Amino acid sequence: MDPSPDTLAASMHAQLIDPNVLAQLSASAIPNGQNALPMAMASPPEQRAEHDEPPGSGFKTGSLAKEKHSATEKRRRDRIAEGMTQLKDAVLPGKEKEDQAGFLRSAANYIRQLQEALSHLQAMGAVAKLPEDAQWSIRALLMRRLPQAALPRAAAPPPAGADAALPQLLGYLLQQMSKEPGSQDEQQLQASMAQAALMHQMQTQYQSYFQQCVQTQQTPSPTPGQLQALLQQQRQPPMDLPRTSSPALSPQP
Repeated sequence: MDPSPDTLAASMHAQLIDPNVLAQLSASAIPNGQNALPMAMASPPEQRAEHDEPPGSGFKTGSLAKEKHSATEKRRRDRIAEGMTQLKDAVLPGKEKEDQAGFLRSAANYIRQLQEALSHLQAMGAVAKLPEDAQWSIRALLMRRLPQAALPRAAAPPPAGADAALPQLLGYLLQQMSKEPGSQDEQQLQASMAQAALMHQMQTQYQSYFQQCVQTQQTPSPTPGQLQALLQQQRQPPMDLPRTSSPALSPQP
């Protein structure tokens, strides 16, 4: 005959308040107050070893990744600093120390001036006298010129017509110089370079005059004779380009 529910409840209550049962429960408790898992619910040591990572392994992995990233970033900064040093030595060797932004602007202006000078030399046929590797370098540098629309300008030039007589004259002179035979001797080449320097000075003077007219709201319309008078007022002699000692430009014995 099965015991009644009241009998079972009384038996379980008696076991719970039994001192021996309470002593066993106290012995199985861990120091932080949480009871340990029964042995049937705990995972075997072999299974825990397969899935659990060693203590501190996660910290070591993150530290190695951070060190690798720092080393890569340092190498990148070193390469940039080395490139900036080489650019300064090649472009502006005697310039005082300045911030990177100012140095890059100065280098860009210097490269534009160099490209302009190479354009004049190429128009005069002087590039054809240089060695083949030098010609290739000059053409490659000229191909990297920025488009005229990208260059900063204070004001737009006047439209073609009577106001643009001087730029047309400069273009005509350059065209005539480019038609000269390529067998010029050193004297003729130096004369052409001096003429190009004078033309460059005239063009600079015209640009300055044009900016003054824009500021005073006047219409610029100088003729070549008027511009020559402006040059005489400034009393600026034509620029003398240094005579080169390159074997390609030296007279043959």
